[in-house]
Amino acid sequence: AHPQLFEAWEQRVLLKGERPAAVEKELLGVTLIQLCVKLAERWRLPEWIVRGYRLLERDRRQLVRALHIARDNEHPLHQQQMLDADIPLRHWLTHPSNCVLLANGLAVSAHHSWDTAHSLRWQRLTGLYLQIPLSELQQQVHQHAVSSARLIHDHALWHPAQALIWPWDTRRLKPAVSAAAPPKRDDLATWRQHCARLLAEPSTFANVPQLTACARDALQACGMKRVLLLLADRQHTRLQTQQQAGLDVSAATLSLDPAQSQVLKRLLSTPGQLRLMPSNVAQFSALLPGNLKALFPSEHLLLRSVANNGRVVMLIVADQGGQPLNNVCLQAFGKTVQCIERALGSFSRRGR
Repeated sequence: AHPQLFEAWEQRVLLKGERPAAVEKELLGVTLIQLCVKLAERWRLPEWIVRGYRLLERDRRQLVRALHIARDNEHPLHQQQMLDADIPLRHWLTHPSNCVLLANGLAVSAHHSWDTAHSLRWQRLTGLYLQIPLSELQQQVHQHAVSSARLIHDHALWHPAQALIWPWDTRRLKPAVSAAAPPKRDDLATWRQHCARLLAEPSTFANVPQLTACARDALQACGMKRVLLLLADRQHTRLQTQQQAGLDVSAATLSLDPAQSQVLKRLLSTPGQLRLMPSNVAQFSALLPGNLKALFPSEHLLLRSVANNGRVVMLIVADQGGQPLNNVCLQAFGKTVQCIERALGSFSRRGR
C-alpha cells in the first residue's frame, strides 16, 4: 500500500485543481478508474461494483451527455423532453444498476465537501435519475448521511455527515503544510560556536543565566523559532522560566505546577522527550497546562527534560513556528540537548 500517493492525489486534484488524468498517470502510471477496474476484477468483487467502474471508464460520452441535461435542473419538463429525444441515453441513464454508482458518487464526492462543483454534478445527475428537484434530493442525501453516521461508531473514521454542521464553504482537506526550512549555513556555524562553548572544559559560565542563555541561542541557531527553558526546583513542585525566545512577553514570568499535568510529571520523573504531531496531539494536548499551550499554538512541538547527576533540572519546549519539524533541525536539537547536559555537568563541577 502507498497511502502517500493518494494523499498527493487529493492535494493536487481536489485542492489545486490539476487535471486528474495527468496526475494519476504521473503518480500511478494508469488512471485511477483503470486501477479500480483491475482491482475489482482481481478481487472478484460483485459484478455491480465492477460494472460501475467500467461505466466510468467506457461510457464517458454517455455520462457527459447525461450531465449536460442534468445541469438544467430548474426546468424538469425540458430535461424530460431532451431525454425523450435521445432514447439510447434514456435507457442508459435509467438502468437500475446505476443507482449504486450514483449513491457511491454522492458519498465519495461528499468526503471532500458538500458544495464543490464535483459534488453538485453528482447531485444533479442523481436528481435527473430519480426525477426529483435538486433541493429535495439534497435534503434526502443529508438525512441519509446522518443516518449512516449514527450506524458507524468508529470515531477514528471521517464521515461526511460531520461537515453538515460546519460553515457551508468549509473543506475537510487542507493544503499540505510544508516542513520548516533547514538552518542556513551561517546559522549552523553560529550553532557550532554555541555548542563548543557549552562543551568547554572547564565551564566558562559564571552563573546559570549565562549557561541557559547560551543554550537558548544554540537552540535558535539550529532552527527552533520559539524556545522556552524552564528550571525545576529541587522538589519538582515548580517550573519557572529561565530563558525564552520568539514568544509573547508573558513567557518571561511563566510558572508551572507539574502536579497539574501528567505529561510534566512524567518528564520530570525521568529525562525524556515528547514530540507532538497531528497524530498524537489530541492525546497529549489535554494533559498540558493551558498557559503553556497558549504560548505554543502548534501541532508540532518538542518537550525535552534535561537531567544533571540523575535528576531532571530543566525542561525545554521548542518548535519551528508551528510548522512541521525539519529533520535536520530535529537532529541538531538532539545534539544541542546533549551539549546542554554536558554543560550542566561541567558547570556543577566548577571549583571542585
